[in-house]
Amino acid sequence: MAELIAAKQKVDTIRAFLEKSKSQIAMALPRHMNADRLARVAMTSILRNPRLLDCTPQSLMGAIIQSAQLGLEPDDLRGEAYLVPFRNNKKGGITEVQLIAGFKGLMDLARRSGKITAIYAEVVHVKDTFSYRLGTDQFLHHVKSDDVNPGEVIKVYALARFPNNQCQFIVLSMADVDKSKQRSKAQESGPWVTDFEAMAKKTALRQLCKYLPSSVELTTAVVLDERAEAGIPQDLEVLVGEVVEVEAVKTNGEKKGLADLTQKLKEKALVPQAAEGEGPPTTATDPV
Repeated sequence: MAELIAAKQKVDTIRAFLEKSKSQIAMALPRHMNADRLARVAMTSILRNPRLLDCTPQSLMGAIIQSAQLGLEPDDLRGEAYLVPFRNNKKGGITEVQLIAGFKGLMDLARRSGKITAIYAEVVHVKDTFSYRLGTDQFLHHVKSDDVNPGEVIKVYALARFPNNQCQFIVLSMADVDKSKQRSKAQESGPWVTDFEAMAKKTALRQLCKYLPSSVELTTAVVLDERAEAGIPQDLEVLVGEVVEVEAVKTNGEKKGLADLTQKLKEKALVPQAAEGEGPPTTATDPV
C-alpha cells in the first residue's frame, strides 16, 4: 500500500509540474503542435514507463521542452521520440531523463527542411539483389528477396531524394554498424538486442543526416542521439525555468534558444569515430 501511495504522489507531482510548465512548453512548440496534447502524450509515456517517475522532475521537464522545440511527440508507440531514464554517475548516480529521437523522428525532421522529397533506410539481406557504385557514375540498386528467409543482414543504407531527382545515399557494412554498436552504452540490452535491424537503419540514417541540407532541429536531434548512445549526459534540465526564445530569427528561420543549446551540446559531444573507409555519402541521379 505504501508503494502505491508513493507512486501516486510521484504521478501527482509530475502532473502538477507539467501543468505549471505548460506556458513554457507552449512557447517552445512549433505552430503545428498543441501544448495540451503534448502534455497528455508525455504523461501517457511516463505512465507506460514507471522508471521515469524516479527521474529528477527538472530533467523530465527539460526533455519534454526539448521535444517541443524539436516538434516531436515523446510517444514510444509512434516512434518519433522517446523519454529514456539515464543514470548520471557524474551527479552522484541520480536518474535523469534523456530525449532520443526515433527512426521516424529523424526522417520527419529531415523532410521538414523542404529540401528533400523522400528519405528512408533499408537493410540488405544476403538473398537480396543489391549493387551500388561510387565515383562519377554513381548508382544504388536494391531488390528485396521474396524468400521468407532472406538470410542474414549484410549491409544497410540510407537514401534521400531531392526535388531535382538527384539522390544522396550512404552504405554501411555490418562491421561499420558493429562499431557504432560497440560505442553504445546499451549494446547488451534494449533495441540493439531486441530490434537490431531498426538500430542498423537508424545508424545509417543518422550518418546520412549529417550531410543533408538540414535545420537546427535535425542537427540537435542527431547530437542528442549520439550523446545518449555514448552515455554522455544531455543536461536538458538547463531548459527548465529559462525563457526559451522561439521567435524566428531573420537568418534561416532558426530558433535562438535551440541554436544555443545545439552549440553547447556540440561542444560537449564526443567526436564521432568514422568507420573505416567512411566518408561523405554519395550522390546519384540514376533511378533507385
